[in-house]
Amino acid sequence: MAHEYFLPSGPFAILPLTEDRVSLVWTEKTTAGEALRHARPEVFASLLRRRFGPFLGALEVVGPTFVYPLALQLAERLAAPRAALLGDAAPASIRSPARA
Repeated sequence: MAHEYFLPSGPFAILPLTEDRVSLVWTEKTTAGEALRHARPEVFASLLRRRFGPFLGALEVVGPTFVYPLALQLAERLAAPRAALLGDAAPASIRSPARA
């Protein structure tokens, strides 16, 4: 089961993988993101526990940490032949009638 929280700094999500592993999406401002990327695994795990709470139990950070800059993109259409924007991809693309 995936868990996603919408925080003032942006989305924070824990996405399940196989073998009791998860993938993490942690949105922060650029300076905080760079600090997290360079944090030692035990420091990163401590910050993650503080942010998410005890839900995950014992944590071990494995694998590299990546930082990607975010940018807003608006779709002109939500559907096309053999393609559709769904879920998190669709709401940001919907324009209100007053702005269209």
